[in-house]
Amino acid sequence: MLIALPENCQAVRRYIITIEGPSFEDVDKVELPALPEPGEPIETNLGTCIVTGTEPMPADSEYAGRIIYRFL
Repeated sequence: MLIALPENCQAVRRYIITIEGPSFEDVDKVELPALPEPGEPIETNLGTCIVTGTEPMPADSEYAGRIIYRFL
C-alpha cells in the first residue's frame, strides 16, 4: 500500500549530536529536516547551545551526520 504525502512534506534525517561543555561532553540523537548552520543557537535540555560544526557520516551509517554544539 502506498501513502501519498503532502507536497510540502520534507524528509527527516537522523543526526548524532555532541554537546561540548567546559568539563563534560554529552551525546544524543535528533531527527531534523536539515542541518543547522554554524553559529545558530538551539535550545537543549542543558540550555542554549551554539552550533560549532557538522560532519558527514559514512554512507552505510544509519545517521546522516554529526552536529557539534558548544554549551554557553
